[in-house]
Amino acid sequence: MMEHMSGTLSSRWAGFEPMAKALYVSSFPKVERFPYWLICAVAYLPGFHFRTWYIDGKFIGLTYTLTRHSMSVIYYLAIVEEERGKGYGALILKELCKLRPRTALITESDDIQAANRVQRQRRIAFYLRNGFVQTGWQLADYSGLYDIMATVSGLDVRKARRLIGRFTPWVQSRLVRSPGVPSPGA
Repeated sequence: MMEHMSGTLSSRWAGFEPMAKALYVSSFPKVERFPYWLICAVAYLPGFHFRTWYIDGKFIGLTYTLTRHSMSVIYYLAIVEEERGKGYGALILKELCKLRPRTALITESDDIQAANRVQRQRRIAFYLRNGFVQTGWQLADYSGLYDIMATVSGLDVRKARRLIGRFTPWVQSRLVRSPGVPSPGA
């Protein structure tokens, strides 16, 4: 548990909680979502963490992280719409990174043709404000192109990709260099 100006932050295994499912479905495009029953089932395996987050017992968000050795990858992070802009996403990121200082995440790349370009830019700016850096690499798969961001500039993106592959072994993905971004972790 962590104290915040708004109360005490806590988390627990999400399981098959209806609130978690509703937030998951409303927060991520269908092409980026796996069946809910599948992510719940996989969360029973070592290294997979599907958490719901609360402030003083009030549901505020969810995360899905993959952990192996000293590295974590944040696969999903979502905050309840009414709770956005209150610092809860930053608080959850801080808590996750405190547990694993070598943390990576994937987020939709800034694509000038994307219908949700402004939303993508806001997400990237949010992660940059909260201590993440661009690694200079992107992950390309059937659903699109995703920036790989990390808490440390020298993070091994190949290890991060392998960790993601443990969660999605059926998905063919490849690493590509981000245009115009130096890649210190290559």
